[in-house]
Amino acid sequence: MINKPKLIVTVDTEAFSLRAPDNYIKTLVYGHIDGEEWGIGRMMDIADKYGVKITFFLDFAEVEYYGDEMIGVGKYIVSRGHDLQIHCHADCFIKTVNKKFPHIHKRYPDWFEDDEISEFMVDYCLEQYKKCTDKTPIVFRGGAYRFGTALLKKLKERGIAADASYNCLRPNPLPITKQFVFENGIFELPVAVLPGENPVHTLNFNLELLYPRIKADTDRILGLYDRFFCDFYRYYGADAIASLVMHSWSFCYDAKRYQTKGFLDRPNRYAAELFEQFLARFHNKIDFITASQAVQLESKCFSKKLGFAEVSSLYSIMESGKLKSLEEQIQKEAVGRQIVVWGRGWIENKIVETHDIFTALDVKFYISQDDF
Repeated sequence: MINKPKLIVTVDTEAFSLRAPDNYIKTLVYGHIDGEEWGIGRMMDIADKYGVKITFFLDFAEVEYYGDEMIGVGKYIVSRGHDLQIHCHADCFIKTVNKKFPHIHKRYPDWFEDDEISEFMVDYCLEQYKKCTDKTPIVFRGGAYRFGTALLKKLKERGIAADASYNCLRPNPLPITKQFVFENGIFELPVAVLPGENPVHTLNFNLELLYPRIKADTDRILGLYDRFFCDFYRYYGADAIASLVMHSWSFCYDAKRYQTKGFLDRPNRYAAELFEQFLARFHNKIDFITASQAVQLESKCFSKKLGFAEVSSLYSIMESGKLKSLEEQIQKEAVGRQIVVWGRGWIENKIVETHDIFTALDVKFYISQDDF
């Protein structure tokens, strides 16, 4: 019997070098800034007060960059008694994949549909995970919400029970749904999306609408969460499992700093206070579970089944001529400068697939508007 609605607090734990000037893991994961702690440790401290366990999706692909320092993050999460699962930004493997699979001339958005590369990525992440704990990983989340049929099949073969990459908004439009089971038996834990909102958005802690700039924002934002949860469980049903998306740097987002430098290294104490007030408000109303616990519910909450073909992309291919024109415009305006390209994730995905802007342009970093 389901007594209370269920929610997973997920934290994508990553340290992209373009998001801080230096000390990437120290700043973007642990949040050690000016003698204070604003990262995953502080999140766990707050969650522990309310008996809430957080699911941390650690980007094991970044072991390619940081080695044992990233493994140390995983060990720390496990030592604190929280849920450690796999995150994987495939673009971290570009050099390794090009060397290991020289016969495959595919861009990383396509790798999740390739058997060989999917096997490599899954096995790599499993190897790194085992360095952190003797537990078995249960859930996988692709970087930028990317996944594919080949990857889902490989996850199942390797004993991973669930995927948590499904976002009906990006990188490709997908059917709107609550949690379900794929045809091969792997469970899917989608990011929470409420249809009918204007604009439609994911349940994301760093969404501008939900992120505090001043202390007075807290009450307004908590009211929005109240409304979202009420509407979410009414729409999907009492057995729906919602997932809140956070990042290891979620308490360190300053809009001006990010827009001018691309850095996430300025603490926002109101964000940490909001998180605590969020847990204080909802921990008795909502059943906070981990991704691992969600999978254990099985038949209670995973009655819906979908085939791989049913979740294929719904959008039509944009005209190549229009994309080429866009590339030429960006090339003209941006060569040699550090820029941010703002846009919806599915547009970004199609541009990358059709014209490899990352290699065609001298652009130091790229991020779409809804990457948060």
